[in-house]
Amino acid sequence: MQKLSVEDIVKNNENCYSFVVAIAKRARQISEKANDEGIILDEKPVQTAVKEFVEGKFRIKTEKNNENEPKAESDTQ
Repeated sequence: MQKLSVEDIVKNNENCYSFVVAIAKRARQISEKANDEGIILDEKPVQTAVKEFVEGKFRIKTEKNNENEPKAESDTQ
């Protein structure tokens, strides 16, 4: 995968902080799922999460209620 900067990936007025937090959360989900299922990952969970984001497999969702923290919402789960 070609190395991209956050500015190259984040579009549509998305916040860079939200992007980083969402990628970290999705990477944690990937890692936990692999541990639970006993799968050995070929690439780092963060790399997988970034690739999924670029491919549109998950998106950043922010709730405007009491919680302002971004969430990784995946279409792959």
